[in-house]
Amino acid sequence: MRSHEFPIPKLAAVLLLSVTALFFGTSRYFLIVSSLTAFPWIALLGCTLILLRFRFQWIDFLCALAFVLLCLAFRWRILYLPHLQKILCALLGVGSLLVLAARAIWSENKDRTAYLSAFIPAFMLVGSEWLTPPLLHWGEANHPKTLDLFLLIFDSTLGFQPSFWMGRLFEGIPLLRSISLVFYFGLPLLIALVFVEHLRGNRTRALVAFLIFFFAAILGAASYSLYPACGPISLLGVNFPHTDLPFSKASHLPLEPVPIPGPRNAMPSMHMAWAILAWWLSRDLRRWVNLVCIAFLVFTVSATLGTGEHYFIDLIVAFPFSLCMYGLFSLDVAFRERTRVRALVGGALGLFLWLALLRYEIPVFVRFRGLSWGLIVLTVVLVAHAQCALRHARKLAPAQGRPDL
Repeated sequence: MRSHEFPIPKLAAVLLLSVTALFFGTSRYFLIVSSLTAFPWIALLGCTLILLRFRFQWIDFLCALAFVLLCLAFRWRILYLPHLQKILCALLGVGSLLVLAARAIWSENKDRTAYLSAFIPAFMLVGSEWLTPPLLHWGEANHPKTLDLFLLIFDSTLGFQPSFWMGRLFEGIPLLRSISLVFYFGLPLLIALVFVEHLRGNRTRALVAFLIFFFAAILGAASYSLYPACGPISLLGVNFPHTDLPFSKASHLPLEPVPIPGPRNAMPSMHMAWAILAWWLSRDLRRWVNLVCIAFLVFTVSATLGTGEHYFIDLIVAFPFSLCMYGLFSLDVAFRERTRVRALVGGALGLFLWLALLRYEIPVFVRFRGLSWGLIVLTVVLVAHAQCALRHARKLAPAQGRPDL
């Protein structure tokens, strides 16, 4: 009978996806990228987290493990490659994506929609991580000079250099450095956690979280071109963090772009922006998720400064950028809602105002040293106020009949 016919098209689709995943997972490109940089394979491991937290079934996890073994069988030399642990984690992530896709194909109606709501965002979040290295190479090629000296001088107007201070603290407390780096590189797992915890409760909120995280990466990469900078470790090299640059010395440095090697990904700090957004989005989730986000936020601050990847002001400018993303993609609130407009417009204005001030008005900050801290405090306070107002509006949105997707 027709109702009992074997679903050949579904089987063919699953087999096609499996062959594609196997080809990709054993390709030279996959092995190189997943072993040389941390974030791509950690992002893939986030797909395993989504698989386990969304609708956990042992058979799904075992199928993901079976994919790893199949890849090893087809290319057994993987076992003898360096960074084997990273490659295996990346393969497990690909297997998890494959299982989510297979579930979406094989399911019906609401279950299919649910699995697609997990697979598509997971796939796109991973894709954004894998596209980041070529985008950074493009930025370095198109901006041979950076504005690092401008940021270095601004930080000196704070009375001390926060990144230098944290760098020395890292050398004195190696355990703090190690813990901070775990959180720093584990950020893709936090993004996956916040997304899937929303998905377990409300698909509309999960869609909002996904759009915020995904487009923050895209628009954040675009903002790097507006203000190219690399960070103190790229500017000073082995002299970081021991170079003595008090205000009396830093304020006399020439305000000019300098040619230095390294990715132009300092301004604003996207690590800080993602940690802020994850914390904001976790406020309505379970308490333990919120605590995890707070821990990531704290150690992201220490890691971005202590490693010399960012100046302190990079972290501050991440606040208005985050607010802009939060307002732009809070789709569960009407676009004309006053709180959403304030967050979107206020965040965008704050971002561009800071970029303009840091590019053209550094002498003003040098002349009036207290102005730096004043604008920093004002920025954080205004951003917190606008975000709290929009968060309250989002909490009321379901009661106003917002449909779940």
